[in-house]
Amino acid sequence: MVTEFFYPRCGGVEMHVFSISQALLKQGCHVIVITRGDEHHQGIEYFNKQLKVYYLPLEEMALGSIYPYCFLLIPFLRHILISEQIQVVHYHQYTSGMFHTSVREVELLGIRTVYTDHSLMNTNQLDGIAINKVLQCSCSNVNALICVSKADRSNLCERLEVSSIPHNLYVLPNGVNAKDFQHDFSNHPLSIRIRNQFGNGQYVTIAVLSRLVYRKGVFLLKELIDRVLSNYDSVNYVIAGGGKQECIIRERADYWNAVCKQTRVFLLGTIEHDLVAPFLVSCGDIFLSCSLTESFNITLLEAFVSGCKLVSTNVGGVPELFPSNCITLKSPTVNSLFEGIQEALVEIDFKHVAHPRVLDEVDKAILDSFEYNRPC
Repeated sequence: MVTEFFYPRCGGVEMHVFSISQALLKQGCHVIVITRGDEHHQGIEYFNKQLKVYYLPLEEMALGSIYPYCFLLIPFLRHILISEQIQVVHYHQYTSGMFHTSVREVELLGIRTVYTDHSLMNTNQLDGIAINKVLQCSCSNVNALICVSKADRSNLCERLEVSSIPHNLYVLPNGVNAKDFQHDFSNHPLSIRIRNQFGNGQYVTIAVLSRLVYRKGVFLLKELIDRVLSNYDSVNYVIAGGGKQECIIRERADYWNAVCKQTRVFLLGTIEHDLVAPFLVSCGDIFLSCSLTESFNITLLEAFVSGCKLVSTNVGGVPELFPSNCITLKSPTVNSLFEGIQEALVEIDFKHVAHPRVLDEVDKAILDSFEYNRPC
């Protein structure tokens, strides 16, 4: 696995790389990760005593990606790949400088290459046009291309400017480790902390777990906070995640908490991934996703397993995840999402939902299609 997007950074791509590496190790494969280091992670580290991770001294340029370090990265990479006897290099994400910088050199070593695309990208704006031209070059000779949804596949074909689906392009959805979300977290410190914030009254909690940036619908979330709290006294928000627009949500939280003289919006900030399960399983009745663009959205699957009622925008690959009766899908507008929240409140009868979800055969069939062993 070669990508900048790995621990200690936390996100959908990072968890995908870690989880699929673990699944491959269980199948007897030799797996290593080569990624970008920081002040706390340099050299070689091991995860679960099996997954070997090389943290290289490469500086971040923007949004987690490195500078195009051709002369610095290649000697490191060549030495590692040869000494570890690597036969396949798996790259992730179109913004990865490690991918674009090294893929040709890896192919010259006779090593097979795989690229997984995780995000939708525009094709009619300057930034999209520029990165898509680079992507066309980098993907021109890879042995396999993987997309995480059919919507992502259509978008990638458009970005690569191909008229038909390439024979080596596959759709393999992300996976979810359902067992992680099937525990009782009612006595977890995070659960107790959130309950103490809201008190013991009869209320419904809307949970949001997302980066607080424009692409994730932060301005929709801002308006929905105002709309919901002004109409329902028994509904609160708990929001986990950070980002450039976090100040917008924090301002609304401070406003409503001051006006109501109690906590109505509780901001947790960025949380570690090992806190995602207790956050969803014990803290949310309705899970809200306001994303404006989304190729997959793994957190919806995690919230589903946890037992939350799902309300989401109907963008990108999200409609591919569930049957229509398992999720409330709405267009990415304030009015439409507010209607979805109202429908969800009626459906749960303004009461707490049961956590974790008691899985029936339909639920198990849905989750079986998102096991990490399947894409492996």
